[in-house]
Amino acid sequence: RGAAPTGSTPTAFRYAERAFTNADARWEGKDGWQVRYEHLWGTFETTPDRAVFLPGNRVEAWYATLRKDISPKTALSATYDVFRPTNQTLAGVSPSDYARKTLQGGVLHWIAPQTRLRLWYVQALSMYDPSAPVGSRQRAKVGQFIGEIQIEY
Repeated sequence: RGAAPTGSTPTAFRYAERAFTNADARWEGKDGWQVRYEHLWGTFETTPDRAVFLPGNRVEAWYATLRKDISPKTALSATYDVFRPTNQTLAGVSPSDYARKTLQGGVLHWIAPQTRLRLWYVQALSMYDPSAPVGSRQRAKVGQFIGEIQIEY
């Protein structure tokens, strides 16, 4: 939408530019060590919730992963990532408060060549809801355990 609705009348849709650049690198060392890095930046002309047109909005995201093979079928991995969905202050919330940062890690175990078990933990390092009042549960840093089987087709 081009803007928030006026009363119950929605505004027309606008063309929002979406243009990104991406760069990534991977280093594989001796004894099963890997380091991966990826960086993305560009124009994404919507608010962080993608509800309303936001002219000139810029986004940026990056992650770095360190991984170590501990056996032919098992690896330990840790990742730090940052996502900045806006470069503008919105509704009194600064761009740095919209940033999402996580630290995550776990074990990857290949059951078959195209099937792996992933046991993972993700810990948010930024507030869950930066617009919530200070001291409320909505500002808590949320963590999550993940167990999944990933199949590559």
